[in-house]
Amino acid sequence: PGGPNVEARRAIQTYRALHTACRRGLTQAMHDCSEGGLAVALAEMAFSGGLGATVSLKNVPYQGASRRDDIILFSESSSRMLVEVAPAHEASFVWLLKDTVHAKIGIVGQSPEFLVYGLKDAPVIHAGINDLKNVWQSSLK
Repeated sequence: PGGPNVEARRAIQTYRALHTACRRGLTQAMHDCSEGGLAVALAEMAFSGGLGATVSLKNVPYQGASRRDDIILFSESSSRMLVEVAPAHEASFVWLLKDTVHAKIGIVGQSPEFLVYGLKDAPVIHAGINDLKNVWQSSLK
C-alpha cells in the first residue's frame, strides 16, 4: 500500500519540470523521498537549513487503499521529491508543474520547530529540529 510503483513517463515529465524550475531559480532546496520516506526527507531538509517546518499529511498526494499517517510518512515511494519554493516563486513553480502530480504540503518556519499534522489534523510529530538532529546523528555513531 503506497509502496514503490514507478510510472516512468510520469516520472520523467516531473523530473523535466523540476529541472526547468531549478534552472529558472524557482527552487530553494530539493530532496528525494527515498530511505525513510517523506518524514526523513523533511527532517534532513530542516537540519540542513536550520529552520523548522509545519506540514499537513492531508495535502500529500497519495495512491493506495490504506491512507494512514505512518504509510504517508515512511513510504519509500519512487520518483517522489520534496521541494522548497519561496513564496515569491510559488505561482511560477505551480504553473511549470501543472501537468504533474504535486501539492503544497506545508511551510518553512523561522523557528526550529518541526510539526507534522496527521490525517485527523492532530500533531503526529512535534519536536525541535535540534533534538531530532541529535537522535539522527547518534544513530550514525
